[in-house]
Amino acid sequence: VLGDVYDVEIAASVAAAVRALADKHFDAVLSDVQLPDGTAAAVRAAIGDARLILLTGGTAYEANRIAGAAPVIEKPFDIEELPAQIARLLDDRPA
Repeated sequence: VLGDVYDVEIAASVAAAVRALADKHFDAVLSDVQLPDGTAAAVRAAIGDARLILLTGGTAYEANRIAGAAPVIEKPFDIEELPAQIARLLDDRPA
């Protein structure tokens, strides 16, 4: 669904995300708070100026406590609505 709207690169772990972020510029990073080898806090540390959007099965408060202030999409969510949710969050970016 996201690939219909955005150029998407998938990283299944913190290590893979950090490698991708070192090799390429991204406008936004959509990351689960809990990853197999760590948390989104490690992704945030490597993110540069890209916008971080968090996915969580917990609360927005808990997600931001773990990974720092960022927009949060709480699970479960409608996958068909995800592109619109991301667009709204990116539109809220400070100028």
